[in-house]
Amino acid sequence: MNNQLVKPVAEKEIKEAHFSMHPNKAAGPDSTTPLFFQKFGHVIKLDIINVVYSFFHCGIMLRSMNKTIISLIPKVDNPINITQYMPISLCNVIYKIIAKILANRLKYVLKVCISPTQNAFVPG
Repeated sequence: MNNQLVKPVAEKEIKEAHFSMHPNKAAGPDSTTPLFFQKFGHVIKLDIINVVYSFFHCGIMLRSMNKTIISLIPKVDNPINITQYMPISLCNVIYKIIAKILANRLKYVLKVCISPTQNAFVPG
């Protein structure tokens, strides 16, 4: 079970995580969208792969890639109270790729780790 989580990341996993993102998601602190990475993937492919490999090998992510901007989106036309806002997190695309790979790997492990009486929101 642990092998599934810590196995070396495959290029195919990176590509699947990369292209599973909606291209027009909001940009994070790096000011890039998944569309940019998808359109110019052929140019920056090796850089993306090296960053993801490095994270899975060392467990370290550059501080700049781990930055997140929290933005408040109004739920109503003229909000006057903080409860009338919805917070969203704007993360860097590389961070999202790594998070998606980890989430995909956890799907297979969660069924074993979580009791059947506690897994109402576990997919599958």
